[in-house]
Amino acid sequence: MPKRHAIAIALFVGIIAIFAPIAAALYLAQQQSLENQKASLAGIADNILQRSNETAKQIFVAFKRLEAVNAADPCSVSNIRLMEQIALSSDELRDVGYVTGNRLICSSLGVGVPVMPVGLPTYKSSRSNFIRFSVELPFDPGKKFLLVSHATSGYTAIIDPDQLLQVSRKGRFTSVGVLGLSSDKPSALNGSFDPDWLEKLGTQSSMQFSEGKKLVAVSRSPRYDFVAFAAVPLDATNAGFWRVAAILMPIGVATGLVLAVAVLYLARLQLALPALIKTALRKNEFFVLYQPVVDLRSGAWVGAEALIRWRRRDGEMVRPDLFIPVAEESGLITKITERVVSLIGQDAAGIFERFPDFHLAINVAAADLQSRAIVAQLAKLGKNTLAKQHNLIVEVTERGMLKIGIAHDVLREFRSAGIQVAIDDFGTGYSSLSYLQSSPIDILKIDKSFVDSIGTDAATSQVVFHIIEMAKSLKLRTIAEGVETETQATVLRERGVEFAQGLLFSDALPLTELVAQLENKPDATESGPEIS
Repeated sequence: MPKRHAIAIALFVGIIAIFAPIAAALYLAQQQSLENQKASLAGIADNILQRSNETAKQIFVAFKRLEAVNAADPCSVSNIRLMEQIALSSDELRDVGYVTGNRLICSSLGVGVPVMPVGLPTYKSSRSNFIRFSVELPFDPGKKFLLVSHATSGYTAIIDPDQLLQVSRKGRFTSVGVLGLSSDKPSALNGSFDPDWLEKLGTQSSMQFSEGKKLVAVSRSPRYDFVAFAAVPLDATNAGFWRVAAILMPIGVATGLVLAVAVLYLARLQLALPALIKTALRKNEFFVLYQPVVDLRSGAWVGAEALIRWRRRDGEMVRPDLFIPVAEESGLITKITERVVSLIGQDAAGIFERFPDFHLAINVAAADLQSRAIVAQLAKLGKNTLAKQHNLIVEVTERGMLKIGIAHDVLREFRSAGIQVAIDDFGTGYSSLSYLQSSPIDILKIDKSFVDSIGTDAATSQVVFHIIEMAKSLKLRTIAEGVETETQATVLRERGVEFAQGLLFSDALPLTELVAQLENKPDATESGPEIS
């Protein structure tokens, strides 16, 4: 073979060796990005559907309560007072009223409110309700409401469509909405809707698909006459792909085989992580550290949050922000929670006998709240550690509250067992006042990102104060996370935040070191009130 041919082949093989793994990684990244976007869209559509289902349920309950009174005059003072009570107790209903002759005669707005025209119904639903879209009412000029009126009684629910669409968004969403199947028209919409999306759904309960230049997710209500949908431009995923390509390809050419090996290593590590987590569980590579919770008024250590850590057999530490998301996606998170509870039971045996007012907080994943097994695990932990009513706290994220159903039942069982409930990282997810009011919650934890903004010019610098006031109005205790400076601690204390944790006070410690600190501070749990 001529030398120049050999050189050409060597160069060709070298180029393939450099670019093939990068191209494969980019292809996998694009596919994964698309699948993640589909999952995200499906979550948004399900979220909207859940709120719509809850709204429909509250409408049904409101009509039943009003019809049960059988008032001779639907607009009597006593009946209007009942409407006011129903509206105040309903998270999803703006107001309740009575419509006849295409006019809103009276409502929960109170006695003496003028009669308001509402126009002809848009359609009649399968449940014999008259539906009116885009109704403008004088009490909120420029706002368009959705009205649902019982065809027989005339009682009417007034709904703010925008409230149905208050979902946690990621990316550039062009459309979210709710569609009444009897009318083929959106009853709540932000963006645009294509009727072909409904045809794509067919008889299925949910579906994600590409349509033109959009990625779409549609979910059907199993009980009511509507579907929820969400859509995002396909170029949102393509843009992410090309951004990665523009960076990696030149770097691949410049760094050659080193980069190719690094990409292959990272890809293999990512794919192997679920298997490594299973091995770590089997070989007892997980352990727990405890970050003290401090009473901001007295400085006493009143409790600690249990934090999972992973040290591999070779001594390498794997960060929680790497393995926890993978554990959640692969369904291993419940096993990790079970291990955490077991480790706390071993570490903390007898701690509450020595420090009766101390508490331990355990993080519980969204998946844990879909089964009552976690209640039994924590009940066993309480028995093993001789915990009293205030000694154990479970911390759940806002994400864990999205699937209300059994999650709320599990939280109530925690409360019945004397275990308090804290919302962790508040303000970073599905921040809805309605779930705070309706959920069995004792404590609100302010996320570090808001604490970091204290005393800065950041746009979120005032959010922390709104969160504190909201917690006060709901009579919830507050714990600030990630406190690192005296200025932050002082501001939080002056604003009425009771407790805090962060590097200003202590890093996470093994329980033996934490206990030693408590023993060296006799007033550690005496001068500060328990979180209850």
